[in-house]
Amino acid sequence: MAEHIPFPHEMTLTGDLESKWRDFKEEWEDYFVATGLSNKDKTVQVATLKRAMGLQCKKRLNNLNLSDEESKEPETVLAKLTEYFTPKRNVLYDRHIFFEATQQQNETVDQYIFRLTQLAAPCKFGNAEEDMVVTRHVLGCKDRQAKARLFRESTVTLQIARDRLQISESTSEQMRIVDGGGERHVNFADMAASQKQSIMTKQKARSKRIADTRRKKAAAQMHVSSVADTILKEEINAQHMVNIVEIATD
Repeated sequence: MAEHIPFPHEMTLTGDLESKWRDFKEEWEDYFVATGLSNKDKTVQVATLKRAMGLQCKKRLNNLNLSDEESKEPETVLAKLTEYFTPKRNVLYDRHIFFEATQQQNETVDQYIFRLTQLAAPCKFGNAEEDMVVTRHVLGCKDRQAKARLFRESTVTLQIARDRLQISESTSEQMRIVDGGGERHVNFADMAASQKQSIMTKQKARSKRIADTRRKKAAAQMHVSSVADTILKEEINAQHMVNIVEIATD
């Protein structure tokens, strides 16, 4: 049976070392139990652990300068590496980050719970960790109506909060899709109104062009009439002068 259990993934020393070590340690503990290593000699346990962690991690272990006795204890080896890969943290600051965490606009209920669980890990809440996650989950959720309903509950566990908020989340998404049809209807009405406005604008522009043309024609006609009147007056004046000259000559 043990032959079919996969070996833990090696501990690579790039990226987020704290998270990678936590993942490796969890895989190792599962492997340790599943293969029955707990029933074997500690020398075999330590040798298997060193083989599982990989060459890079093994070199870091050697640099920790464990005593001979410490090197023979698998629990001590794990504890020393955990201390090495886990930086000293400011618990007060970690708790501040946790209590400031609110659900983001595009973050689902499950995603928010997972993020809170990750943020709660270094806060050292102890047995109160789940209660803290529930409290922050309810207080920080973006659904105000669902939050108000949860406040009316006498007991709120993480599962109850998850279920209530997921139902509300699903309903909101369904209503958004339904409202989308109404939104498309409004858009068609807007399009019709826009087309009507465009036609009216074109009609106004056409009427203005016709009026301008008429005004120009009227102005031209008035100009022609004015010129004709001037020419007629000049001809009358000329004829009058001719008559005067003829009278004087006689």
